[in-house]
Amino acid sequence: MVALRVGEARLNRLGPGESATVRAAADAVVAGRFDPADWARALDDLSPGWADTHLRTAGHFLDTIDAGPAGAPDEALNLRLLAAIDPEAMAAWATGPPLRRALAARAARHAPAAALGPLLAAVDPAETHPPWPAAYAGLPPLVEGVRRAIEAHGMAALPALRAQPGWALDRGVGPQLDPSQAPPDAPLRLASALEAGDFEAAAALAAGLAGGPLDPEVARMACGALDTAAQQALGRDRLLAAEGWLRLAGPVCGPDLARRAAALFRARGDTRRAGGDLAGAAGWYRAGFWLAQAPPDRARLADTHAELALLRYGEGAFEAGEAHLEAARALDSLRPRVQAAIEARPTVDLRARVGIALIILVMGVFVLRRLGRVLRRERIGGPAPR
Repeated sequence: MVALRVGEARLNRLGPGESATVRAAADAVVAGRFDPADWARALDDLSPGWADTHLRTAGHFLDTIDAGPAGAPDEALNLRLLAAIDPEAMAAWATGPPLRRALAARAARHAPAAALGPLLAAVDPAETHPPWPAAYAGLPPLVEGVRRAIEAHGMAALPALRAQPGWALDRGVGPQLDPSQAPPDAPLRLASALEAGDFEAAAALAAGLAGGPLDPEVARMACGALDTAAQQALGRDRLLAAEGWLRLAGPVCGPDLARRAAALFRARGDTRRAGGDLAGAAGWYRAGFWLAQAPPDRARLADTHAELALLRYGEGAFEAGEAHLEAARALDSLRPRVQAAIEARPTVDLRARVGIALIILVMGVFVLRRLGRVLRRERIGGPAPR
């Protein structure tokens, strides 16, 4: 076990068979995590008493000693360690009962995309299981956890999905990322599919047409099919699939696609925000706002900057807080959260600044006088100064 906290006491490491004595209250909460190198063995025991430790190792909770700055969970030590694991470690974790594999799926959100391969091979998209024990109630169901890991990696998850057709189908990934060559009569078939309301077939045909030159009427139909597919994917939280459709639709639809692409960025930002990653969410909201200049994106971005300002002020990082507050005020200074950040802005005591400046000035004069005396002694050959 590593990164242990017992009340206010800390313990960096406790190996197998070792013990340590710490000063803490009898009812002090004990929290820590397993070393990722030893987690495969620890996962053999999923009893409720170890639930918090397993969840913290999987990244469900942040590190007890080095949790990183507030609002930026990716900086926590346990998540940075998960980002460095290899596929072999994931293969060792993603075995056995559903609960064990669900913990591995939770860790996969922060692991390299290459680690998705062993996880997808170990879980069937149609798999079901009973509810988790109360101690693990906050952990998503197994299949849902794998879905979230896939979506967290975005386009980087494609190699693993292509190797697992069942999971590619579950996430709606197919013709938009691996389009088939359009048949000669594709425009006629596209028109027929749209007229019949077969939007899935229409989107697949439009994907094949998107790579070549199109006359205006065919381009209009292809844009409608691709945009509809992206909208349906967004509605089902299939963000990776939606991104694939939008990438194809860009050259076909032109500027009309900005609103839909901004909706994708907004959904990515909402996912980050739900995980407590305000810094990551701000990046997605900013991209959506720059693209479509829509009021919802402006509001989300302003609120996120205001919340980050409050967090940085609370940490004593005044300059970082000021930068976030200025960004929030530039977007919408009248929003309640921005106003709350303005009211919470620490004030600087000008008298203290003047006092510190006077102290620095007096010390500087004193040092210069002493230095002048030393230099004069050296020029007249006096005793060597100490």
